[in-house]
Amino acid sequence: MKTNEAMPTLAEDILHLLIEAHKTREPINLRMYDEYDGAHVIGVIERIDTGGRRFMVDGEWFRASDVLVF
Repeated sequence: MKTNEAMPTLAEDILHLLIEAHKTREPINLRMYDEYDGAHVIGVIERIDTGGRRFMVDGEWFRASDVLVF
């Protein structure tokens, strides 16, 4: 293992999983951060904005950083 290579962060891992789910059109069921109660996003990812680190399901944008459980 090379010592100068950075390990991927959890956020990068989640974004990678979202990209793969988008490519394969595989339905997702995500537990998301919510101030008041647990929220879930269920469906097929329609679009991904990698620069903004967000994804769209059923016409609504969600931040990848809000994903708690994939």
